[in-house]
Amino acid sequence: MIQYIAYLDTTQMFRNSLGNSLGNSLGNSLGNSLGNSLGNSLGNSFKTPFRIAFMYSTTRRPEGRHLRSNLIVRRMTEGRHGECNCSMCSNTYPLFLLETAHLRPRHTLPKYERVSLDCVELMCRMCHSIYDNGFVGVGKEGTIVGRKDLTVYGHLPILSRIGRPYPFYNLRNEQYFSWHYEHVFRR
Repeated sequence: MIQYIAYLDTTQMFRNSLGNSLGNSLGNSLGNSLGNSLGNSLGNSFKTPFRIAFMYSTTRRPEGRHLRSNLIVRRMTEGRHGECNCSMCSNTYPLFLLETAHLRPRHTLPKYERVSLDCVELMCRMCHSIYDNGFVGVGKEGTIVGRKDLTVYGHLPILSRIGRPYPFYNLRNEQYFSWHYEHVFRR
């Protein structure tokens, strides 16, 4: 588990908010100068600055690095180091823009399937978000399907792939795509 501590300096926030509130009520230039001077004098009178610490932690998934590295090796474009194709839109992106996308939501998978390479693919951030929110899916026979109202967004690279076969569809990942199509995809 990795823990992070973030500090929030509320003294500066107090000065800024006092200046903004006086600026809105008295007029911007007069209120801001009065608010800043008043905020500075009040802020300097405090013995200790207001400081709030927020502590949050994150847990990395144990199988994440294994899945991503094996997918990258499997999908690496020949002659291009540090780049792969998105499995949905087929565009080539640098690796930092590609994510390991679960074809079926991870929390619905049994533990033994979470380490399987068949339940994940590399997708660009845009396609991953669109897929996870049910705007596109892979239907029967491995065809990429999308909602009709998705065509309003004409600039999405996935739009050119709708109706075409998914390039990595096979019998091993068919069950994950069909689960997504039945439970997540919004027709």
